[in-house]
Amino acid sequence: MIHTVDFSTIDLFGRVSALGNHHNKHLLNIEKNFDALVSLIDAKHLFDQFRLLRFSSQPAREMRLIQNFIRDRETLLEMLGCYYSLQFLLMNIKALDVLQMYLSTPTDRYDNFQRFLMRTGSDFRLLSGAYMAVLLDIFLPENSRPDFVVCCVGTRVDQDDIDLGVIDRGTEDRPIITSAFGQLNREMLKNASALHFHLSEHVGRSGYSASIAEYHELLDAEIQDFVILSEMLNAVPILGQQALFEQFRAEILDRYYYHPANDNKYHEGCLRGLLGEIRDLIMKEAPENILNPKRDALRMLKATLFAMKTWKGIDRNTTLEVLDVLLKTDLSNRDDYLRIHRALTFFETVRFLYQLIVVQEEDIYLEDKNMSDHLQKVALAMGYEDKSYAPAYTQLLIHYQDLQETARRGAERLIGQINKHLQSITIFNSITNIADKSVVPESEERINIAKEFIRKSSFFRGTRFWDDVFNRLDRDNEILLNMFISDFTNLPKDQMISLIKTYVRWGRLSPYSLISLITIIVKHRTALAESKFIRCFLDEFIADLQSTHENISRLCHILNFAPRMMNNFLALLSEKHLEHLIQIVDQPLWRPDIQMLQDNLLILCRLYKDSSYYFQRFVQRVFNSYAAYISTLKNEPKFAQIADGLLRNLDNFDSIAERIEKLGDYYDFEFLRLGIKMISGGSFEAVNQQFTIFSDNFIQILFDLCREEIAKEMNDAVLETRDLLAVFAAGGHARSQSFDDDYDLIILLNSDEDKMLRYANRIILKMNKHIIRRSIMTHYRFADRFKNYVTTFSNLKEFFSKPDESAFIDMSQLLGARMIVGSAHFKNAFEKEIVIPFIFNQKADFINSLKNEIYSRQNYHLTSTEIDIKECPGGLRDLENFLFILKAHFSIVRPISEKLFKQLLQLLPYHQAQIETLSNNYFLLKHIRDLYHLMVSDNDELQTDHLMVIISPLNKSRGLNLQTAAQLRKMIESLLRENVALIAQLFGAVESD
Repeated sequence: MIHTVDFSTIDLFGRVSALGNHHNKHLLNIEKNFDALVSLIDAKHLFDQFRLLRFSSQPAREMRLIQNFIRDRETLLEMLGCYYSLQFLLMNIKALDVLQMYLSTPTDRYDNFQRFLMRTGSDFRLLSGAYMAVLLDIFLPENSRPDFVVCCVGTRVDQDDIDLGVIDRGTEDRPIITSAFGQLNREMLKNASALHFHLSEHVGRSGYSASIAEYHELLDAEIQDFVILSEMLNAVPILGQQALFEQFRAEILDRYYYHPANDNKYHEGCLRGLLGEIRDLIMKEAPENILNPKRDALRMLKATLFAMKTWKGIDRNTTLEVLDVLLKTDLSNRDDYLRIHRALTFFETVRFLYQLIVVQEEDIYLEDKNMSDHLQKVALAMGYEDKSYAPAYTQLLIHYQDLQETARRGAERLIGQINKHLQSITIFNSITNIADKSVVPESEERINIAKEFIRKSSFFRGTRFWDDVFNRLDRDNEILLNMFISDFTNLPKDQMISLIKTYVRWGRLSPYSLISLITIIVKHRTALAESKFIRCFLDEFIADLQSTHENISRLCHILNFAPRMMNNFLALLSEKHLEHLIQIVDQPLWRPDIQMLQDNLLILCRLYKDSSYYFQRFVQRVFNSYAAYISTLKNEPKFAQIADGLLRNLDNFDSIAERIEKLGDYYDFEFLRLGIKMISGGSFEAVNQQFTIFSDNFIQILFDLCREEIAKEMNDAVLETRDLLAVFAAGGHARSQSFDDDYDLIILLNSDEDKMLRYANRIILKMNKHIIRRSIMTHYRFADRFKNYVTTFSNLKEFFSKPDESAFIDMSQLLGARMIVGSAHFKNAFEKEIVIPFIFNQKADFINSLKNEIYSRQNYHLTSTEIDIKECPGGLRDLENFLFILKAHFSIVRPISEKLFKQLLQLLPYHQAQIETLSNNYFLLKHIRDLYHLMVSDNDELQTDHLMVIISPLNKSRGLNLQTAAQLRKMIESLLRENVALIAQLFGAVESD
């Protein structure tokens, strides 16, 4: 009887057509060879010994039956390949059916995912292990086979490739092993899955295998990197001599596990390698449009479980098996293990099903036009169902994002536990504990901590986790840190520089560690920021950095993971350092997960490089308090929304002190936001308008809070000021202009009541303290004259009734003032009782004094070659004094602003061209001054060498085409000369009016 196999009974081809295209090679293999295989089996009357319509539980036995009745080698390999292809397809169909069966039960979804993964992984290892075993029987017969053991070192359920580690006895028999495994590799690639021998290739001198002696040679002196460690710790023997693996485990693997009361140097190195990898993965910000389960969660979770496995001494093979043990034995961390269990099983299932159903690739591109259909198939296979509010794949994506955060939280909490364990067993305790000794015996010479640390750390070269050591340096008592710094800086100069270079080489693979060390030192010893010690460290570190994708990626991820630390580090760099760092980072990466971080890092670097020290203080202060918002640097509307949120949230704080502190944060945030907008080429008018709004908000709310606080201190209700107290802005703030480095305030009280005067003075004194904390110098025009922050109307009337020669300056301050706090009633009283009788009614004297002031200044600066944009002829001071003259002449109380110029156009209709030119020149000079203050220095004397930096934002904002600093200087000089001429012309017009 001739047997046939009817695949239609199981719809093999139909079921496989719903899977990924990589299954097609197996279908082709079956179409080509299956009939021949069935004929050969039938001819030997062995049909009942094979399972050809369902997955076999004994594939090794069935493959060996095929091996026994086929003598021709090529035919045998083809038939074995055909059998493997059939069983592989049956296995994957079974996997999907089994998953649906599991999901139909009331069992927890994540438990079902675990059962599915473990069953499918076991089936794949059973099938692939059997195939490799039979192939090795062909390529390396037992009678001529040297000793070796094959270990699987990858994830059991992975089908796209199989990671192997082959251990042998040495190089003598290696050519035989290499030849056999070369043939095995080719056959597996042809009919099954690609084989990877990364571990053996990294350790061994040649071929596909490595000996225990070679592992000793590589690993005894140094810990090596994470990849080697993780693959070794995951090693499970599947073929060859078990005794050789036991020797490997005893000599190599066991020392990476924790052994109380023994030397745990290798265990420590293992943890440092794993923790460094985990932290690097936590640092990475996943791109919004690409999913990658391995990158997004699996590598981090498995590394965490490997670390726990070596600490707790768990003798299990897969990560799920290790997790099962931890859930049952480490009850104090059970909640975190449950988080990891949900995340691990979910992401492993998503990855497996995506590669099974769609394509064997790691990245899942959400912007692909067919991606919703692909993910819908995966979601349905995972038990999701379409709902009225969301299709299955949308629910899957929501869970993906949620469980990504769950994975991170679980890993971070366990890292804290592992870090404590690391602190208790580290070999560096012999260094760090020195600080705990109150007295070092005279007979005992204290070691140089800086040298000893780098000496001991040589064993751990390649690892990237040093938080436990640096946490000791970062202690408040500073004993260890002071010893470390002293040991470093007291070395002879050449030795200190040599040691710094050694530290920089040590930190090449982990710039996070070196940046952390430098910022810890400066955090505790701020005076060292400009020292030769730190300058040399920074010089060497920046000079050593190479513009590689790996370095750029690491720096970007540090900004994402530790933005405050990175901000403090950048604040230490000189302009030259920052320029070099920008050149390193500003390279095309073509990696969506890095590009946004790269943009933020470049913006922050340029912000420090192109900012004056005055503006840098705001950058550093804001991002020290709100470091997470560095990620919004490219999003100005979002930045504005955050600032508005800080303002709206003030009332949610209970204490006045907290509200004042948060109000200060609001001021800093807005100052920074608008400063960035200005130096990015934003609209000058829009920035000035928004600056006026927030600075007025700050003063108004600060006044109210300080008044409330003073009332509490006085154990009294808030005194009724009956519209008799007001706060006026003078100077630039009165003119609704931004970025002045000082606050000119005039505090007026229309009362002589002593109690009210004392009360008002206490309010302003407290306000002054909080304004100064914002790096703003406050000036109270009349404080020196009247010995009070608060000036009464009586003070002004008495003074202006008998004015001295400088009284016109005080009058101009009042004439230019703008009320911020106060009522319309007060404003009317101020104008009626002070401005009109003492300025407008005596305008001739006032105008004459201002004219003399203008001419005197012009004569004083006549021969100067420097450009003081405020004080030189035609500068801002001349323009403002001239505008005060026009205001007095026409009795205008409105502050200097665009509205004032519009009013003057109506009052001087025959001089419109001059007024418009004067207006344009005034605001252009002010714009140049603002940019110079923000980007160069808060000095008004412009240095030609530094003008170049402000050209780009000035061109962008005003549509200019300046190319050089010389062109800009020439334009400024032309504006100043034109202003002098315009003022002279308009003087004549006013006098003839």
